[in-house]
Amino acid sequence: MRILVLNCGSSSVKYQLFDMAAETASVAGSIAKIGQPEPALTHRWGDRSLSEPVAAQGHNDALQHIRRLLLNPERGGVSDAADIAAVGHRVVHGGEKFVKSMHITPRIIDITQCTSSF
Repeated sequence: MRILVLNCGSSSVKYQLFDMAAETASVAGSIAKIGQPEPALTHRWGDRSLSEPVAAQGHNDALQHIRRLLLNPERGGVSDAADIAAVGHRVVHGGEKFVKSMHITPRIIDITQCTSSF
């Protein structure tokens, strides 16, 4: 089973693809300076790595670059998106109501009075 973990910041996206059978991160990387001049990609798999400038004017562009790499078995990824069993995303801001890690559930959304749907 493979699990993809994302961490989207204001101008970056970090990612790791975990191989749960081996209990290791098989791929890791980031795109920095999204929406700024000269966004840069770093992608690592095994003992290999790739660093290059990318065209990433927004987070959608960055995620498309990451998707292409993750769907490339020669770059440590998978041959089919269905090989990724789950995707997690780190949400940081807990405000005054939350002081430890929480699963985002309908109850938590109600507590925060958030109107966005997940």
